[in-house]
Amino acid sequence: MMRLTMSICRPEGLSRVHKRLSLCTLCAFAVLFLLARPAQADIWTVSGVSVDVTSESAAKAKLLAIGEAQVKAFYRLVDRLVPAKSAAPLKALSADQVGRLLAGLSIEEERTAPKRYIAKLSIRFLANKTRSLFGRYGVRYAEKQSEPILVVPVWVTPQGADIWTGENPWHKAWSELDLNNALIPILLPLGDLTDTNALTAREAIAYNSVKLEALRIRYGASSVLVAGAEPKGETQVRAVMQGTSPVGRIGFDKTYEAEDLASAAALAANRFQLVMQEKWKSENLTTTTSTKEVAPSNSMTIAVPYSSAAEWSVLRSRIQTTRGVGRIDINSLSGRGAVVSIAFGGTVNELRSAFYQSGFDLSVVGGTWVLRPL
Repeated sequence: MMRLTMSICRPEGLSRVHKRLSLCTLCAFAVLFLLARPAQADIWTVSGVSVDVTSESAAKAKLLAIGEAQVKAFYRLVDRLVPAKSAAPLKALSADQVGRLLAGLSIEEERTAPKRYIAKLSIRFLANKTRSLFGRYGVRYAEKQSEPILVVPVWVTPQGADIWTGENPWHKAWSELDLNNALIPILLPLGDLTDTNALTAREAIAYNSVKLEALRIRYGASSVLVAGAEPKGETQVRAVMQGTSPVGRIGFDKTYEAEDLASAAALAANRFQLVMQEKWKSENLTTTTSTKEVAPSNSMTIAVPYSSAAEWSVLRSRIQTTRGVGRIDINSLSGRGAVVSIAFGGTVNELRSAFYQSGFDLSVVGGTWVLRPL
């Protein structure tokens, strides 16, 4: 029977081993393993937002679902960037206020049925507008990201340790976290042939620094954590995590209880990520000072082409939150575009510059002002 014995390997021992690693050894590992570069993270994007809405029609349900997803995504963005003790005022914002911060929306998965819409969406927020909102509420936040870290989940039972199959509640718990776009991005190994040849479960639990360093090099991570877990009865999971991270050395050993093992594993992984992210936020807080908007004094009629009602909803929110733009009146609306009259402050050139900063091109086409996303 294999037990979690990671505590016998002291972090200071790891440090001494690191010092003994020669440059040629690291180079050899770099040649041996192909680097698996992480995708560029985006802290202003919230992925995997699930919605399930029923209404009088599938089309109406979809529109309601998009509004619901925007609010859900914003709350998750607040949890990501703002310390928990400061988040309450931002979570009291209305759906209209949240909608003005939207930069884009993409559909990861969707299903429709009569009067029902089920989907998983990805929502991107306007960074400058969101910063300004935080400033108006006097909320400090963190947006600096660390280099990604590599987490190696190991599930240990009396029958043995599962490290590469991913067919256990511990690996599932980690894979379902919001890993890529967090302030401390987390990478999980692929578990392919290269990984399985590189590291065994026993080596991971014993914190074999040479083998783990090879894995770190392969994934281009800044550091590596071994996250071991074992079931305690039917409702408890003991989690033991050890290694280095952007917030310092990690020595984590706690037991969590929930209604079943899967829920307990999810709770343990979530709590650990939360603690690590909160510590990073507290060390990297910044403040945005709200700027005074120019009062609207001019007006202009603009054509705004789009391909769907969902796209129009996003474009309208972005137009409304562009610097200098005041009231927006809709003159006509169709399935392919809208004609709107806007009130704005400053000159036309200043308006064009403000739209450019919001991701739009405002130009004259056939004698008509047309606004298109860049």
